[in-house]
Amino acid sequence: MKGDYTRTILNLNYAPDSSWVLDPRESFSQVFDKVDFPVSTGNQVSVDFNLIYRWHSNVSVKDEKCSQDLFQKLFPGQDVPKLPLRDFLAGLSNWREDIMAQEPGYRTFEGLNSFVAPSSTNLPCQLNYQCAAVP
Repeated sequence: MKGDYTRTILNLNYAPDSSWVLDPRESFSQVFDKVDFPVSTGNQVSVDFNLIYRWHSNVSVKDEKCSQDLFQKLFPGQDVPKLPLRDFLAGLSNWREDIMAQEPGYRTFEGLNSFVAPSSTNLPCQLNYQCAAVP
């Protein structure tokens, strides 16, 4: 469906009874005429950009910090926003290779374990995700 990305942002892609779509590439000349609706004056922003702008703020402070901490581990001592794209992509590629070299059941992310070996102290948590340092 044309313009489906806006439906996805608004979570309408799972609404089978809705045929609503907003395609920002469409001409809306049949809705607004040039006399009653001024074009390119004032602070005009496309609807899809406006939705995305408000939608992205759903990233929590905790998630933002997690991302920043990860980038500092991948690029120690570097100003990540100022990294050249080539260096940034190379760092992500190295990180991916390190992850892919591990068995999936033993991979961790920011201290989250998918497997905890049974012991007398963690038996109730066995096989549960938990936030703990990897030995």
